[in-house]
Amino acid sequence: MMTECYAPATGFVLEELDQFLQSMELEYDSSISYTIIKRDERGIAATGSLDGRVIKCVAVRPDLRGGSLSGEIVEALRQQAHSHGHEHVFLFTRPETRPAFERMGFYTVEETGRALLMEDRPDGLEQWLQTVPRFSGGIVGAIVANCDPITNGHLYLVQKAKLLCDKLYIFVLSEDRGQIPAADRLEMVRAAVKDIPDVIVCPAGDYQISTATFPAYFLRGRDDVERLGCELDLKLFACRIAAPLGISRRFVGQEPYSPLTGRFNMYMKEILPQYGVSLVEFSRLRAGDKGFVNAGTVRRLWEEQNFDALVDMVPPSTLAYLQGHRPLYGSR
Repeated sequence: MMTECYAPATGFVLEELDQFLQSMELEYDSSISYTIIKRDERGIAATGSLDGRVIKCVAVRPDLRGGSLSGEIVEALRQQAHSHGHEHVFLFTRPETRPAFERMGFYTVEETGRALLMEDRPDGLEQWLQTVPRFSGGIVGAIVANCDPITNGHLYLVQKAKLLCDKLYIFVLSEDRGQIPAADRLEMVRAAVKDIPDVIVCPAGDYQISTATFPAYFLRGRDDVERLGCELDLKLFACRIAAPLGISRRFVGQEPYSPLTGRFNMYMKEILPQYGVSLVEFSRLRAGDKGFVNAGTVRRLWEEQNFDALVDMVPPSTLAYLQGHRPLYGSR
């Protein structure tokens, strides 16, 4: 059997791989960076891919299942991830495959009736939780946001949320997929809210709105793909993060611009209360005749170097950062 590696697959190989995955009710994810394919005389025998630290699209042809192929591919992908600095990896699969992946050294993080998130260490989430400071007493709320960058709209949300809770966590998304590095976004948020009492700003880590918790490549062609990822992410938040931290409320702003974020808000309203967390949605802040304050608009004005327009849309500390830096990626 021949082994091929691609970083990533392109052209005819990508078309062939996509067709193979379709036959397994999986979908190739455009964010994949590395793929392993094993071939025999009949074509693709097995495959698996990486998106950063997340193992995706592991599939073995039905006539070859029960052997060592999936284990060989998963171990090779894990080593590839480790070689690129990822200390541990995640894997998304169906609940019925749990025994096979447990034998490969994976442990359950969270599951729903249709999805299972695993990682290759037994206490990854617990280790991350130990880095989060604890509040004592009172009503505890949470905001989970990208803050790319933090705007006056985010500050308005924080101020409104503090009227309905005594203590507030702000979890800033940790993946570097925006215009501002995650470490800079985290410090920017801390600077913007430093004078608001009883607010703790933390990195969201791998367990909130991340590549691992939103496996959009799964269940090809199904209209519930999006809901699948939302269910997993929200159950993980409510049961494994909110519960030990005493969080009973999650706060969001209405989303007039992004349909995807708007639908995520809808899912939060439905799913979070099932696990003891209420969802509070506030109307967005307006910036005079500029419309709603929106991070996307701020990024556009930043790229245009229109700092006069940004004065009323971002905190002074954010404005100072934007004046001293350029966007990571430019127009996209």
